[in-house]
Amino acid sequence: MMFISLMSMCLIIIILSKIDNTPSASWTLPIQPNSVISVLTTVGKTAMLGPVASCLSQLKWRHFQLRQQPLRDLQVFDEASRGPWGALLFLTNLRIQTIPSLAAALALVALISLGVEPSAQQILEFSNKDTRLANVTAEIGQAMIYRPNSYALELGNGSSVTVVEDNSAATDAIYGGILGNKPPPVFTCPSPAIWCSWSDFSSLGICHSFENLTDVAIAKCSRTITSGASIAPSAPNSEMILFDCLYDYPGRPKWVTPVSMKWSGWTRDESTLNTYDFTIFSISTSLSPQDVGGGANLTFLAVRPFDAKGISIVPSRSYPKVEMVKIEGFLCEKTFHGVTATPRELMVEKVERASLSALPSPNFTNQQDDAKNNTTTTTLPTYVSNLTGFHYQVDWTAFWRISTTIPHTATVKNSIRCLSPPKDLKSTCPQFQLITDNMSNLVFGQSWYESLSDIYRIADNVAADLEAMMRKAGPGRNTNATLLGGHTYLTETYMQVRWCWLVLPLSMIMLTAVLLAASIAATKQQPLFKDSSIAFLVHGLGHRHWKPEDMRVGDEQGTFENLEHWAKNNMAQLARDVDGQLRFIRAV
Repeated sequence: MMFISLMSMCLIIIILSKIDNTPSASWTLPIQPNSVISVLTTVGKTAMLGPVASCLSQLKWRHFQLRQQPLRDLQVFDEASRGPWGALLFLTNLRIQTIPSLAAALALVALISLGVEPSAQQILEFSNKDTRLANVTAEIGQAMIYRPNSYALELGNGSSVTVVEDNSAATDAIYGGILGNKPPPVFTCPSPAIWCSWSDFSSLGICHSFENLTDVAIAKCSRTITSGASIAPSAPNSEMILFDCLYDYPGRPKWVTPVSMKWSGWTRDESTLNTYDFTIFSISTSLSPQDVGGGANLTFLAVRPFDAKGISIVPSRSYPKVEMVKIEGFLCEKTFHGVTATPRELMVEKVERASLSALPSPNFTNQQDDAKNNTTTTTLPTYVSNLTGFHYQVDWTAFWRISTTIPHTATVKNSIRCLSPPKDLKSTCPQFQLITDNMSNLVFGQSWYESLSDIYRIADNVAADLEAMMRKAGPGRNTNATLLGGHTYLTETYMQVRWCWLVLPLSMIMLTAVLLAASIAATKQQPLFKDSSIAFLVHGLGHRHWKPEDMRVGDEQGTFENLEHWAKNNMAQLARDVDGQLRFIRAV
């Protein structure tokens, strides 16, 4: 049986060595590895406890051969050979000085064997690990050269524009950013990958600055008051007031267009407003004629009144107070660190921004590819990053095209009409109707107006959408967009062996083998009775040494308690009598 126990442990070690740090999917047997380990451990433990029980039974006879012992020790040894509970009773019931060392060690092994199965259950650990896929590549867009392919230009002594494709991509990018839509993905993390990663990389991007000009805004307004006699003879006391304002700020470059705002109102008398047209938002878009920080500078000026109702302009005869913001956008370099993605979402730990400096270059002709005329580009201006030193080529008309996508001026105007003018000219209009009669750029302007308090977020959204357009090939996007390869990973469950939990089962089996050898050596000179019941019949109490009164077991013979008491108080030794037979000889 000891051989079976050792073989079970060897099989466990071999199996664990094979499956250590391997995917659980590589295990092809119908029974799980934990179950295999459990079965082999149970077989090994059962086979181990067999020799333990046999050795304890054999040492029982040696125990009585060495010296006189209480007959009760026969029962204690017998219980110890039956399992851990008997082993515990064996260690607690016998006197320390009378316990044989080999028997005590074997009883201790039987007791500790209770922890073999729980220990075996802890050997295998299952954990998730990322496995790199060798034949699947992730891709992410990168722009080292930016040339929109939605138009063709020939620049030199004059500019001519030939649109070869629609500009829907740029339009979608601008309006999508303003409306808060997420930019289209510029990466692919293909199946079966769970996540992907890329090394740090740099690409052209769009940077922007934000400035609130409300406190320094300069309003240049003209006011025109027209008498009602010339407008409505039936209401000679009425009047029309018109404010035409141009909002400016100190230090404005000449190429930046101020923002125009207009308000008008008609009152039937000095206090009752009947109708007004009120501009609630206006924006101007301007493109610089020269490079500013690595590409044409695109400036947005946006103005809106604090009070969008505007009913007070007629009674107060003054134009409303406004808030004014400025956003400047320009091409820059963005370096992305810690880029990872799932199939649906891109994550970036850190983005570094750096300005671009133009390298000296001669006058150039920039001609966009035209599939119809089979033409190619000649020269593009080159810019160098002030952070990484990378070179970028940029079609400087790109911002011009973006600026033409955004209206140079966009306004949202509210018009109010009095639905039922009162007969009494002094009475207030009982019901107004709000309508928007200027539908030009309505969605664009209304979105900017509603988001003006968070204009920087809107600028971020627009920049992100435009960058996505720059880093993605396709109609209306970037002719020279490139794809940067990345790594793909699949999360798999791995089996890991915790060898420390194998120490207990292995040490128990090895210790049992040693104790078995020691027991064989210690009992080799005595008969091999082990746990035989027949041996008790053949080699029982010697009748010549036990008187009838010595055999009396109380008044109620046959009870366990009486037998225990009798065996505890009678000492005997296993020795040969006068006939040469082994007998339990009563101590004198």
